[in-house]
Amino acid sequence: MSEVKPGFARDWIEFADPNDDLAIYKCDLTWLTSYWTCIYGDGCKGVFADRPNDGCCTEGAMYTDEDDEAKVLATAAHLTPEMWQFFNQAQPKKQRGPLRVSESDEDDERKTRKIDGSCIFLNRKGYEAEGFTGSFGCVLHHLAQKEGRHFVDTKPDVCWQLPLRRSFETREVGEREYSITVIGEYERLA
Repeated sequence: MSEVKPGFARDWIEFADPNDDLAIYKCDLTWLTSYWTCIYGDGCKGVFADRPNDGCCTEGAMYTDEDDEAKVLATAAHLTPEMWQFFNQAQPKKQRGPLRVSESDEDDERKTRKIDGSCIFLNRKGYEAEGFTGSFGCVLHHLAQKEGRHFVDTKPDVCWQLPLRRSFETREVGEREYSITVIGEYERLA
């Protein structure tokens, strides 16, 4: 089934946040009830045409907060050179220093570090080295599978949330101002 054009009609539902009288959720039912599924490694063309094997990992992953970054750092400490292509590049510059898996973007927001044009945790297609037994794709996802854990516990939050997009709006109704949380498809206008 081909992708539909961004401006097509969608069904939306809105409901009040039961914990906040001034908050509303606006959800794209068309998207949320669709049959979309991630096809990374099975035909995904990636975010950028010139890097199809990177999937949505081209820019690295933005951390949602300090806890998210700490979770990823703790997970990365369990990775080995046998499973992770960029193990050596992630090692601390100083003994007992933090792994070098994070960086700040141009807006000073924290994210996973990029190496060779993509996320440091992305094992590249076709990579081979002595002793390397890892496979193509996200090494944090592979670690979760190896340890029998859910990938939500090992990956940056945004990695398992995409392509869901959460954005925020405000709406004035009379004298009240409502905070609207919009849940829809990433890269779609809500």
